[in-house]
Amino acid sequence: MLPEYELMNLVPEELYDVPCSMEVLVEYARAIEAAVMPKWLPISEAPMDGTVFFAHESGALYMCFWLVLAEMWYCPSTISVPNPTHWMPLPPMPEDV
Repeated sequence: MLPEYELMNLVPEELYDVPCSMEVLVEYARAIEAAVMPKWLPISEAPMDGTVFFAHESGALYMCFWLVLAEMWYCPSTISVPNPTHWMPLPPMPEDV
C-alpha cells in the first residue's frame, strides 16, 4: 500500500479543484491503487508455458518460469530447487523513446 503522499499522484489534477475532503481523495486514490497495482497470486495460478514471472518463496524474490521438460519451477538465480508460494507478472518492457 502506498503512503498518502504517493497516492495523490494517482488522482487526476482536475479533481484537485472539486470541492471534497482530503479523505475522499485518498479513498479515491486507494481504489485506483487496488485496481492497477499488481497483486501476488497463488503459485497454482502461475503460467506453465515458459512465461517468466516474479516468484516469492520464504521472503525471497526470484524471476522464475516453468521448465516444461523437467516439470518444475526454474529460477536461474538460485541453486536450490525453488518451491515458490506466490507469483506476479513482470511489468511491461519500457517503450522505445
